[in-house]
Amino acid sequence: MFRRACDIAISLLMLWLGLPFLLLMALLIKLESPGPAFYVQQRIGHNGEGFKLYKLRSMSHKPVGRRVTRIGRFLRLTMLEEYPQFYNVLRGDMTLFGPRPLSPERAGQLAVKPGFVPWFSH
Repeated sequence: MFRRACDIAISLLMLWLGLPFLLLMALLIKLESPGPAFYVQQRIGHNGEGFKLYKLRSMSHKPVGRRVTRIGRFLRLTMLEEYPQFYNVLRGDMTLFGPRPLSPERAGQLAVKPGFVPWFSH
């Protein structure tokens, strides 16, 4: 219960503080290439439950050729493309610390809730 309270408090704070950044990055993504500003992937969480994982889009949205955009390169280098996952933590899909959620193709059932910060799970 304490862990969930920490997840909620930290996620709310980070989303509130980061809202101007998220809006700016979404605008820059939209100006640089057509398509949505956010990338949504289906992932498998705790006990095999599926959920939608959110990221800032870092690649061009063209159907042919997958290329990292200029803003996408910056987002990847700084890992800021992952920032919208605080929303996943707030929803309860993920926790702040734990293993990365897996794609449906690679997932068996996870014994623990997937996390946002993968380097603490190793």
